[in-house]
Amino acid sequence: KPVIASVHGYALANGTGLALACDFVVASEDAVFGTTAVNVGLICLEPGYQLARWIGEKRALQYVLSGELIPASKGLELGFVHTMTARETLEEKTLELAKKLASKSALSLRAGKVGFARMEGLALERAIQAGGDIFAALAASEDGREGVEAFLAKRPPLFKGR
Repeated sequence: KPVIASVHGYALANGTGLALACDFVVASEDAVFGTTAVNVGLICLEPGYQLARWIGEKRALQYVLSGELIPASKGLELGFVHTMTARETLEEKTLELAKKLASKSALSLRAGKVGFARMEGLALERAIQAGGDIFAALAASEDGREGVEAFLAKRPPLFKGR
């Protein structure tokens, strides 16, 4: 199942790592991320690894080695914050995303997460084949058939996770 981080205030070091280990990051305008251990003579690499997955190795290394803080607005620009909102609407926006995801087939969501992980680093031809295999399996599933039938009938699907 997708995991959503809802962040406000400071999420430094492993707070950044934890947020970026999630599939989605919803942040308030006052959220701040960073790996600041270098400022006190240490280094915290796990959050940097997570950061690199989102923004690339060179850019992540810049933040890890400089100890520079990353405000939510910059996180949105860099692509690891998916939604930024006022502090007062953070919970509402997070729940909105959760409800949207909950309306999808759990089978499809699981296949998407597992598929992305398996396809990482594959040659293009193998990735295309893996994606096709996953699509075919979902198309043959009860949820896949229900989704197509609901689309054709112009009604919301009733997914069962099978």
